[in-house]
Amino acid sequence: QHNEFSKFNSSSVNIVRLISLRYDNKIQVIQSALRVGAPGSFTDNFIDKNGRSMLTIGVDEDGYLKKHAYFANGERVNALLNKYEFLGTKLYCFKDMKELAISLHEKLPYFNMISWDMTVDNEGRVVVMEYNLRSQGITYYQYVNGPLFGSLTEKILGELKS
Repeated sequence: QHNEFSKFNSSSVNIVRLISLRYDNKIQVIQSALRVGAPGSFTDNFIDKNGRSMLTIGVDEDGYLKKHAYFANGERVNALLNKYEFLGTKLYCFKDMKELAISLHEKLPYFNMISWDMTVDNEGRVVVMEYNLRSQGITYYQYVNGPLFGSLTEKILGELKS
């Protein structure tokens, strides 16, 4: 992975999870978060028996990391296990990731919500590690960013009631 992603944890592949939604015939990214593996782990998503290890950090719409990270158990921290303080860090290639998620989602017309796991390789290219059509694990992203549908939440819930 690119040095800009290795700085969070050099042993694990650190990924950005973007959740794209087709709503009102428009595809948009509604959630973004950085997932960082525990020191010594190879993947971002290892979780120990106490619900710790993997950290999820919210990412704002411009690609800046938010103030808090959360372990899978809901515990909140302000720095990674390697002591890196992330608040205000702009993710490398974030705009490219969002554009790629939207353009790929347009090619999958039968799915209204898709979760994309992306990183950047050592040559600066965005890489899709996987995409999830089911079992998207929305809890972590609501820890770090609030309601799943963001500014669309009230509108979508209103439609579900009727």
